[in-house]
Amino acid sequence: MNKKRTLYYGWAIVFGCILLSATSGLILGLNSIFIKPVTQDLSISRSAFSTTSTIYNGVVMVTVPFMPRLFKHKSFKPLLITGTFFVAAIQALYAVVPNIYIMYLLFGACGFASCLIGAVPIVILTSNWFIKDRGLATSIAFSGSGISTMIMSPIVTAVIMNSGWRTGYVVIAATCLVLSLTAVLFFIKEKPSLMGLLPYGATETDNEKTTLSGLTRAQTLRTKSFWIFSLGILFSSLTAYGVIYHMVTFWTDLGIDGETAALLFSITNGIGILSKALMGGVYDRFGVKKASAFCCLLTFISFVCLPMSKSMVFAGASAVFFGLGSGIQIAPPTAMTNALFGDLDYSANYSVVTLIYFVGIAIGNLISAMLYDNFGSYNPAWILYAVMIVVTFGLWITAERVAESERRKILGEK
Repeated sequence: MNKKRTLYYGWAIVFGCILLSATSGLILGLNSIFIKPVTQDLSISRSAFSTTSTIYNGVVMVTVPFMPRLFKHKSFKPLLITGTFFVAAIQALYAVVPNIYIMYLLFGACGFASCLIGAVPIVILTSNWFIKDRGLATSIAFSGSGISTMIMSPIVTAVIMNSGWRTGYVVIAATCLVLSLTAVLFFIKEKPSLMGLLPYGATETDNEKTTLSGLTRAQTLRTKSFWIFSLGILFSSLTAYGVIYHMVTFWTDLGIDGETAALLFSITNGIGILSKALMGGVYDRFGVKKASAFCCLLTFISFVCLPMSKSMVFAGASAVFFGLGSGIQIAPPTAMTNALFGDLDYSANYSVVTLIYFVGIAIGNLISAMLYDNFGSYNPAWILYAVMIVVTFGLWITAERVAESERRKILGEK
């Protein structure tokens, strides 16, 4: 059944997922570049503009739990193509909004459409195609968000400076359409069996029903470890995206010119590509405690450097260390969900984790904006996030310890 190939096709699936995550990354990943031009043009506060991503993420939170069932019962590729066209069309419509209220409606619609090409289908694909090296494959699959923001940050910044922010959104729309359609039409296949293959790491004698183990979503939601772990996920996404959405604006507030700020942001995302791609493998090899300590330490250092970014040395250090710690955005939700609760109902469990993850994104962006509007500085937010990332590490290692005993009890393991 399994034919010999020089390269297992699952890695082509991973490349297709990179293109999908690159598309998803552009939806909000460049928001920091738009804060000043949009708020000045529409005469609104930074909090008002940041509410767009809160609405987007709020819709995602409500929608994501239903995605695994939708993809299970509906044709895979048509859903991806539908999401692709809606996301691109909505991005283009941003260019003609007359006020922030219409933008709120569009961001909400985009939140729903993005679920059709975002985290859930990517996790389903990597889960279908990989048993061995699943954490590595999933991390690489999600690294596209860093690639797209790294490449497009200076491009869109230049477009905004020369042609305005509305044209910037048109460029993003066109890029999203090309990336996602390329993935769906040329790379994505839902299951290995469609090509006469087995999942990577499986053997001819493996039976999928007997090799899968772990907790169902109902069992997972009744454990203490899941909610301890999820609180850590909430804090990690809150801190990560509370910074990401405001980095460029923060640096320009300090007097750094727009091109240099965009370059720093590209450096962050460039380093983040490697971190996101490899951090899943770090979790697979070294386990939750060591990998989480490494991830959280790098992120903590970046938060310490940010308040001192009037010096280009510390601005550069904050960009580099935040990039190195970027794996915290991808690896813990994917790798730890699998490590703590198994792969029996992995995509369903992950959909709940994704919901909580997006709560953090929505809250973090808004907290940063509100603290700036009240204090005239982002530094209170950076200090708060440094404390929260330390707490996150404590929550994750506690969750691992508790999960082990709970899983043995529920499954009757010794």
